[in-house]
Amino acid sequence: MTSLRRALQAFGYLSFVGGADLLITIVVLCINEQPSYPGLCLLALTAFCAFVLGGNSIGVVRGERPAIKLLPQIIIALLVNVADIAVALTLDQAVVAALANALICLGVAATAHLVNREQMGTRS
Repeated sequence: MTSLRRALQAFGYLSFVGGADLLITIVVLCINEQPSYPGLCLLALTAFCAFVLGGNSIGVVRGERPAIKLLPQIIIALLVNVADIAVALTLDQAVVAALANALICLGVAATAHLVNREQMGTRS
């Protein structure tokens, strides 16, 4: 396994951790009776995208699918993360969790791009 695949695997597991962090944030916001339901729904959607992206990036590392198949999921996850950050900044809730998950998603996107180049046989 190359170092790029190991990095993608690490980002895949980090994506799972980011999704779990968002779910914990949802629970904490509900317990503290500060729910804004559109914000919570968007956090839940972002957590779902994080779990899907993490699982599929680990599938790419195991060789079950090519890295190019991650592209639609990465685009959707990045768009959902941008919306989540905008709503989190507006509501002033869960800003750090949203930013952390967006950085993890960017890491998955960058390493998936490099793994795709490696699979296609082109460098630089």
